[in-house]
Amino acid sequence: MIRSITGRIEAKESQSLIIALADNPGLSLEVFVANPEASAWVEGETVTLFTHLYVRAEELSLYGFATAAEYRLFLLLLRVSGVGPKAASGLLGAMSIPVLFKAIAQNEPGIIARAPGIGKRTGQKIIMELADKVKDLDPELQTVSASVQEDEDVLMALTQMGFSVAEAQQALRLVPGDVEDVGERIRLALVQLG
Repeated sequence: MIRSITGRIEAKESQSLIIALADNPGLSLEVFVANPEASAWVEGETVTLFTHLYVRAEELSLYGFATAAEYRLFLLLLRVSGVGPKAASGLLGAMSIPVLFKAIAQNEPGIIARAPGIGKRTGQKIIMELADKVKDLDPELQTVSASVQEDEDVLMALTQMGFSVAEAQQALRLVPGDVEDVGERIRLALVQLG
């Protein structure tokens, strides 16, 4: 099992990063990540990613995560019937961990269904199968920040301006978490949307 890698970002593609390994010159890996184009990752930057090697008969794929929390949640999502690594990665790219936890805790499959590749039925399965399991995770993962409601307000404002839910969520993920004012969060999200 490949648990983590450290290397330099050679390229950002639509669903992955090409990482030149620090300890093995000449070897580069394609690592699938959630929203690489919308993330703050920069070509040439050295990164360390927590990784999961997905092995099937005709597929060998490496999925990467910036934090241990995302990695652990990804592994939980893979245990849900009907959720594969692409859907789990897409879900983590579409919303923050606190928003996902809130949706699970408050039984709101519609919020989960906003993620690409996740329908309402799969959202219901995620809630049903993970409701008890997320309680056993580290306390840091269970913290639902005060900004969750503000995030919902920002998403509503951006979608009313004509942006898709996916575009709004991607932009919102890049807004610093310490910015609490809704108006400022909207302004910073609009900067990301360009």
